Amino acid sequence: MTDVYYDPHAYGYDPHATLEVPMPKRARRRRSNFIYNLVTAIFLLATVGVIVLVVALIRNPMLPINPFPPRPAEPVVAAQEAAPAGEPEATSAPVVAAPPTADPTEQPTATPEATDTPAPTPTRPIAAAPLEPTPTITMVATMTPPSQAAGSSGSGASGGSSGGLSEYPFVLDGEIEASAYTGPEKCEYLGVAGSVVDMNGQPVAGVPIVVEGDEFFESLVLSGSAPEIGPGGYKVQLNDAPVEATFTVQLWSDTGFRISEAVTIETTDSCDENLITVNFIATQPLD
Repeated sequence: MTDVYYDPHAYGYDPHATLEVPMPKRARRRRSNFIYNLVTAIFLLATVGVIVLVVALIRNPMLPINPFPPRPAEPVVAAQEAAPAGEPEATSAPVVAAPPTADPTEQPTATPEATDTPAPTPTRPIAAAPLEPTPTITMVATMTPPSQAAGSSGSGASGGSSGGLSEYPFVLDGEIEASAYTGPEKCEYLGVAGSVVDMNGQPVAGVPIVVEGDEFFESLVLSGSAPEIGPGGYKVQLNDAPVEATFTVQLWSDTGFRISEAVTIETTDSCDENLITVNFIATQPLD
């Protein structure tokens, strides 16, 4: 029998090998590290944002993002300085300038001076009709009282000149007349109309005419505002139906002085007398 040599290394057997099996290496926890880094970055960004917000609010506390905005400062009223002893204390009331004094050269030169004093402008609302631009004239209450104008000897109900001198630049021209109104309203109307002319009968435009009556009625128109009456004509509606009432018609200057007497008219409830005609004429040449 032939001896056979057995080589243990021929079949990969290592007699010195042990049964220990090497353990695999553990993988790093990269995911946990990523979460920690993300949280750290968020906190850093939040810290930077808070710092920026605080700096912005310190520079401008009135920003709309401020949850606790400061109260607006109340206006400080400066205290008035005390007046020196012996002098009146200063008050906050407005200083009213004294009215200008009249020029002595503008006083009436005629012997019978005008006794009518300037009246204050009426405080009640005046319904002024819309007017087209018209030529205006300037009247003053200190005009020289003229003699009675030719053609103005009519004696009307109140205000006609029957003789002597007139203290007004204008007087009633002729008689006060009442007639039926021929407009589209017919009997549903009550009014006064007329014209203003100079000494030569030429129309004068721009003279204020004030009509006043019962129940606080007051109206202001200008001569020349009613072209259907004439170049110097005017017209005022007193009511929407004829009634028995009393009214006055008077001319004023554009500076607030009466330049004619207050002519009184009496109206009736008749449709045949629902238009009252009151004309005025100048008693002296107009500037």
